[in-house]
Amino acid sequence: MEDGEPLFWDDRDDSYMIMGLYSSRELAEQRIESALRLPGFRLAPDGFAIHEYTLDSEHWTNGFRVKDGGE
Repeated sequence: MEDGEPLFWDDRDDSYMIMGLYSSRELAEQRIESALRLPGFRLAPDGFAIHEYTLDSEHWTNGFRVKDGGE
């Protein structure tokens, strides 16, 4: 498969949970539907997002910086 679709949940505190990696948007949407029945997640139905990524490719190739300016 060329494209995977990671699913993230944003709890509005700048933290994210990777709830799964799915081979199709349909499977990712099914995961959202099941999560909406769980404690915590059901209180934030607008906190879900599906992001598409190409598999077998590199990300963050230049590193990253943290908020306090450190490496």
